[in-house]
Amino acid sequence: MANAEDLKKLTKSTACPNGDLTHASLRGVDLKGAQLGGANLMRADLAESILAEADLRGANLAGANLRGTNLEWADLRGSDLDGADFTDANLRGAFLGGARICNTTMPDGRIKFTGCSKRPFLEEDTTE
Repeated sequence: MANAEDLKKLTKSTACPNGDLTHASLRGVDLKGAQLGGANLMRADLAESILAEADLRGANLAGANLRGTNLEWADLRGSDLDGADFTDANLRGAFLGGARICNTTMPDGRIKFTGCSKRPFLEEDTTE
């Protein structure tokens, strides 16, 4: 998990690929163009932040608070958006191909389940 010193270093055009920012409080931070591909942002608070043009490919944003966040032209391909809240967020032009969208609150407040597996916790063992 990121500590206070790590969070102070995050500014515009930050590079933190594969970084661990689990539960980080980044509310209102300007991270336009940040390189956060593969980062763990699980349950991070990014509400009202600017992530426009950010590289979030393969990032874990499960359970993240992205309410009112600007993600215009952000690259979220292959990211995990399970349970993320995008209420009132700007996703104009954002790349979402291959992202896991399950129990995800979209900007209009609707919850989408399109990327959920049919039986996420009941995988049967077929090996003998």
